[in-house]
Parts: sequence; structure tokens; C-alpha cells
Amino acid sequence: MARPRCRPIAAGAFIGEHSFSGAATPIASGRPDPDDLTRARAFGALVWQKLGSLPARDRVPLLRIPGDVPYKESRVPAQIPPVRDEAACVLCGACVAVCPMGAISIGATVVTDSSKCIVCCACVKQCPEGARAVVDARIRAIAQRLTLNCQARREPETYFLAEVPV
Repeated sequence: MARPRCRPIAAGAFIGEHSFSGAATPIASGRPDPDDLTRARAFGALVWQKLGSLPARDRVPLLRIPGDVPYKESRVPAQIPPVRDEAACVLCGACVAVCPMGAISIGATVVTDSSKCIVCCACVKQCPEGARAVVDARIRAIAQRLTLNCQARREPETYFLAEVPV
């Protein structure tokens, strides 16, 4: 097996507000917060500092990070994108601009390609008119479950190569 050209020497798991987060389902609301950003900057500075003490690239060991590998398959129901309230929609295009999959197009109306939608709900969060909403009960149940299971504050986690003192 060929060695990869890029060898990670550090990794960080930083908390961000979930795109399902809202008034009824606050999931990591307001994150990253100032403390998170301070910790991220400190992490970046430490990685930069440690770069000079590494062995030759071909002798850098693999970085071990806890977690599930391979990651579990998603169980999010497919092809059930957020719906649009035609009376409230002003065709501003905010949903088009924020969609990471390019699933939304706008012309005389807004059209969502359900085969491309990953139900991230970024369009719901960014709609200035509140014209997009999740109505499917399965997606709403997932948001409720995340709200219940992710209420406790979690701190960022960082990982470094064992050979590089931190």
C-alpha cells in the first residue's frame, strides 16, 4: 500500500450549532462561542509551533483519533426536503445561496431537487421570511432526538501525534 502524501499531525473536533437548531430544537445554539474560538486559535498556534519538530514526512506515524471507522451510515430519510410556503416566499434566493448541494433553483418559483437535498436545513435557517420549513414527522423526530441527546455542553477535543509533545 502506498503511503499517503499528506500525513495529519493533529486533529480537532470543535462544536458548531446544528443546522436543525432553532427555537424549538436548540442544538448547540450559539456555538462556536468566544471560548470555542479562543481554543481553536490556540490549537492552530500549537499545531504551527509543532510543525518544526516533526521527523521527515516519510517517517511521520499515523495519527490515531478515537471514533467509529468506518463511520456509521446515515439513517436520515431521503427525498423529503423542507417545503416552501409560497405566500411567504419573496424569491430572494437566500436558500439557493446557502444550499451546500445546489439542490435549490429559483426562477418564477423555487424548486428543490429532492434527489440532491441532504436535509441539512440550512435553507430553513437562512430564509429571512420564514418561508421554508421541515414538515415531515421523521425529520422533526430526528431534530427532537438530537435536542434531547445533545443538551449538555461538550468541549472541543484535540488530538496530536504522540511523538510531538504538546
